[in-house]
Amino acid sequence: MTRLRLLAVPFLIAPLVAGCGNAITTDIVGMAAVSVDADGTPVLLVRACTDQVDTIDVVGSRAGLEQDQPNPRLASWTTRRPRAGTVALPVDLPPSGWSSDPTAGPVGSPAAFALTFAPDRQYIVLGLSSGADAEVTQVDFRGRDLRALDPAHVLVRHARTWTRERFARHACDGLGRG
Repeated sequence: MTRLRLLAVPFLIAPLVAGCGNAITTDIVGMAAVSVDADGTPVLLVRACTDQVDTIDVVGSRAGLEQDQPNPRLASWTTRRPRAGTVALPVDLPPSGWSSDPTAGPVGSPAAFALTFAPDRQYIVLGLSSGADAEVTQVDFRGRDLRALDPAHVLVRHARTWTRERFARHACDGLGRG
């Protein structure tokens, strides 16, 4: 009887392990934030601490999507030279070396996208490394959240507001280096 139980164990465990197909193996290499400049234009911030990023995306929420559908990509910026440290990307004028993806967003230009942060729509900022399975922690926010920010403050994960100084000093905490 003991032998029968031992033979049955793999058949009982296999379906449980097979159900773990959505295991997350992505390395968290930093933190994303959002702020505004003096004119109120959104600024995406990505602090890459233990790796480099070469893509910054803004995606919409999963509301109304099927389980197998990806979040809608609303805007995307890439660079050919991956960056470590802090990248500040004003959505109306990306810094030198960053280009927008003309297939992303409603009109395809970051300047047009800057005008479309609808007050009640949810947005998620991602910082990614295309050469590795690595990304920064995401920040999600609604368009109306931008009105509560000023250039000295950022919104980070879990809807927390930090000073830019705190973001610069603590975004890498717990990641090994910074």
